[in-house]
Amino acid sequence: MATSSILRVDNLCCGMEAKMIRDIFSPMTDVGDVKISVQDRRISVEHNSSIAPSVLVMKLNEKHLGASLQEQQAVRQHGSHLTVREWLLATTVFLQAVLFASALGLRFGLKLHQAGNWASMCCIALSVPLAHDALLAIRRCRPNVELLMGIAMLGAAIQGELIEAASVGTIVSVMDFVKANAMEAVERRLSRMITDAPPVVTMAGGKSKRVRDLIPGDVYLVRAGDRVSADGVVISGKAVVDESQVNGEAMPQEKKGASLVYGGSMCQSGFLKVKADKSAELSFDGQISRMVKEAKTTLSESEALVGQFAVYYTPAVLLVAAAAALFQMQLQPFLVIVVAGCPCALLGAAPLAQGVTISVLASRYKLLVKRATTLESLGRSAIICLDKTGTLTKGKFELKHFESISGADRDQVLRLVAAVESRDNHPIAQALVQSFTGCLGEFEAASVSLPEVTDFKRHGRDGLTGSVGEVVVAVGNRDFVLRQGIPLLAAVESCAEQYAEKGTVIFVAIDEEVTAFLVLADAVREDSHRVISQFKSLGLRPLLLTGDRGHSAEQVAEATGISATDVYKGMLPADKARKVLELSGADDTDAELSQKGTGPDIERGMRRGLLQAMPTRGKLEVAFVGDGLNDCPALASAHVGIVIQELGAQATIDAASAVLQGSLSSLPPAIVIARRCQQLVGANIALACALNAAVIVLASLNLIPLWFSVLMDSVGMMLVLLNSLWPLMWHP
Repeated sequence: MATSSILRVDNLCCGMEAKMIRDIFSPMTDVGDVKISVQDRRISVEHNSSIAPSVLVMKLNEKHLGASLQEQQAVRQHGSHLTVREWLLATTVFLQAVLFASALGLRFGLKLHQAGNWASMCCIALSVPLAHDALLAIRRCRPNVELLMGIAMLGAAIQGELIEAASVGTIVSVMDFVKANAMEAVERRLSRMITDAPPVVTMAGGKSKRVRDLIPGDVYLVRAGDRVSADGVVISGKAVVDESQVNGEAMPQEKKGASLVYGGSMCQSGFLKVKADKSAELSFDGQISRMVKEAKTTLSESEALVGQFAVYYTPAVLLVAAAAALFQMQLQPFLVIVVAGCPCALLGAAPLAQGVTISVLASRYKLLVKRATTLESLGRSAIICLDKTGTLTKGKFELKHFESISGADRDQVLRLVAAVESRDNHPIAQALVQSFTGCLGEFEAASVSLPEVTDFKRHGRDGLTGSVGEVVVAVGNRDFVLRQGIPLLAAVESCAEQYAEKGTVIFVAIDEEVTAFLVLADAVREDSHRVISQFKSLGLRPLLLTGDRGHSAEQVAEATGISATDVYKGMLPADKARKVLELSGADDTDAELSQKGTGPDIERGMRRGLLQAMPTRGKLEVAFVGDGLNDCPALASAHVGIVIQELGAQATIDAASAVLQGSLSSLPPAIVIARRCQQLVGANIALACALNAAVIVLASLNLIPLWFSVLMDSVGMMLVLLNSLWPLMWHP
């Protein structure tokens, strides 16, 4: 069975490392497709189940790439075949277009009127969806565009103008197909990104069980690369678990006996035997999925601009047509006006412009917008909320400060530290290795290598030791140094405490003497400050919503230019969602949020009720940008939920209304284009209405025949189509 393992490669920084990774895997016959995202520092490796994911990690770490297993998943086979419904729709539209073209050729080209009429009748017969929608409008007593077109088609057919009737049905079918196909193309592209979470979990006795069937008291196993299936307590084993998708914390947590684990977190290394204390449905991961569904059901989809206008336009056209027919005591003016008023150009005003814009955003800016309403909301957004870890920051530790003690040489100390830390796969270890090697591609090309290490030993999560030649190196936190009996001067400790709020402090001792301390922190993305400035220049108010409770939130806000009053930390997933709703001005929103200081822990948040029904969103458009499982409720609750994720899990992509495959810097120009698209749609509507009004006036005066009305309808459609191509030339 083919599986897909998603690996995080912290030392992947450019194309040279990407080539190195491909060179590592290319000789392995059991490894298939390798997808590499340099931006996200993640790779997806398809391989046979006979190869353990740990082997892939080991191969990469032999080159000091800092790899760790993020997720192992069953590969979803996505074919390029259309569904049965899509085939039927495409075939019907194609046949209708062919029949209409044949009818024109037979009647006007070959002068075979009878054959042309038969072709026209077959074309009309294929307009079943239009007839169905028109009948529904009558039953609901809500006249709409489809009803108007249905009356026009039926009236033309009754009058014997079969070509004109066929033209109406064909234009409607083609326009509906264009709109549906544009949205399907985006959804199909999204589906190719998604992999399915494993549906079963291995129980303590060795048997498999479906995750959804887990109940409290079940004991299941968690291996490296597995997602924790349900909240529970560790019975035995020891592992490093990445909880960043749950609570936003960048630092993986060590789990052992009596530790709590949460569904949705990822086991990076080790092995755990977990006793579930909740079913999978009621665990954190399950609660998030249910909350996403509830939030989406409460989002009131705005009607398309054409549909809103047609509520008033359709009855008006029918009244004018009836008045003209009564005045002239003839049926012909009624049919001519109804045909003249068929808003085919109006129907295409929004979907054509929006379809082109969505394609431009996807191809040029790597922003996949799922729905046209999302595009509209993106252009109207006034507030943009951002997650911290993985969105404004890289989600990766970097060396921020090196403090030498007694004149120790920086490069020599970092060389020894990198040598010892290269034997470990902890995120901090990977950061320390890269602080010396820099770009691993260039490091390898220079034929430079790290010195050999002997007597390597890891002392829990606090530190490690090893010998490099005759030198004994110890690297770890303050408690580790003191436990090793290494003297720590009060002045050095006092100096280190001043940096504690800025990041994680690591002490380095050489031959039982502290020679330096290092400060590591989650690095802010290079483009974050520029992007925030661009948001402000566009009139957007940027806010930072994060689950972190320390000082890192204020530091990231200061580094990126976000106001300190717009920082909200210690927020649970439900808190983020409520904040988004509160900002939009939604009614009945819980305003008592933990804006500053620490919020309640996950368990207490669950007891508070993650599954409270989401209130209806307010009128102020709010966008949310995030990347983790804990962002799902906010992504689903925002008018525009944007997930930054190229190799993502199903839950975040399902919750989001747009997926950003590129960098955060793509968002400002995308917002500009979305705003211009709104103006273009307005221009298309004005153009279509003006043309329809002119034709209706001429038809009311009985100055034009039925065929001319149909011709002008087609001309209006072409003008709108040409005008909708402007987004192809926009380069903000």
